[in-house]
Amino acid sequence: MPITFRCPSGHKLSVADNLASRKARCPVCRTKMFVPPDNSDPRQIARPAPEVSDEALEQAVDMDELDRPGQLHRTAAASAKAKRPDPGKTQTVQLLALALAAVALFNAGPAVVKHANLFIAPDWARLALLLACLQLVYVAWMASIPDWSTVFVGMLVFASVCALYAVAMAVVMFTPLDTPLPLGLSDVRQSAAGWCFAVLAMNGMMTYACGRVAGKWRRAHEVARVRMALTQ
Repeated sequence: MPITFRCPSGHKLSVADNLASRKARCPVCRTKMFVPPDNSDPRQIARPAPEVSDEALEQAVDMDELDRPGQLHRTAAASAKAKRPDPGKTQTVQLLALALAAVALFNAGPAVVKHANLFIAPDWARLALLLACLQLVYVAWMASIPDWSTVFVGMLVFASVCALYAVAMAVVMFTPLDTPLPLGLSDVRQSAAGWCFAVLAMNGMMTYACGRVAGKWRRAHEVARVRMALTQ
């Protein structure tokens, strides 16, 4: 029988009886506490545990969620189904991967069009192509393993590319005209700043999109994990 009680801050909680007297943390206010040893009084208040380590399991569940019909009677099959990847989120990641791949190809466009032969291409063309290839490899891996964590890392990858192109744009814009640019950019000085800005804008939008998808997916994952705490 589940143990019902209130956390030290007054939030109604319920946990499985095998968690009696164990360390826990309220999922609402994050207060550390000890689960009461029995269910003698549903109004009882848990004893605070200020010295609980960060590794303590957070097994408490919001009682308001458990009051919904069927929450206390989920079967093992339903729990297993909840752990499967959400088809809707998987499709979102796949669509996001297509957009990311298109942006990576856009990044490599000038290098491929103007310098098809990399053996005689300037250093900036080789670097742009290398960055685009790295982006494409990661995007392919992200699409094969759709998860909030892979999307989050994708945000970091495209944010890093944004930073590199921002530096390149600053170098082109603020280097005196009589001073040679690094990486052989002097030959394309007139168009380099505009191209860097376009790449920066495209990759910035993809960085934002990855952050939004990863953030929403992670919050949904945490909510599902808390709701299933009683069945674990």
